Amino acid sequence: ILDNIYTSRCNSLDSQLETISKIEQFIKNNNITCVMIDDITRNFTEHQFELKNEMMDILIEYVRELSNLAWNKNIAIITTNTVRARIDDSNMKERETYDFLINRLIHLKVSLKRMDNLWLARNNDGNQCIFNISEDGIGRV
Repeated sequence: ILDNIYTSRCNSLDSQLETISKIEQFIKNNNITCVMIDDITRNFTEHQFELKNEMMDILIEYVRELSNLAWNKNIAIITTNTVRARIDDSNMKERETYDFLINRLIHLKVSLKRMDNLWLARNNDGNQCIFNISEDGIGRV
């Protein structure tokens, strides 16, 4: 299985933005069914933009291009996004980075929350399940 997993590291926004053309080229030469992007917003958060609108426009276009790639090439594109704590009126709320932009273009969103040795998975359609991960694999509880 590991022979079928390929990785690419993106340590800057510029290298992340180039991934779409790299994925398209890779698809031409390989049978690809799934692409995973770990932390879609990290490089956007760390990059210094002159204007906030510039960042939003580039992020929206990047997610739109990923969505088009998934649709046109019939592949699943799975992304992770950082959840950050935000304190409002003495209450701490967890919020995804740039969720107000990303949620517009995501087809299915799954949130994972760890509870001791169990995991709760909930999607944006309201479905949920609880499972555990052990030496034997993933099992429903």
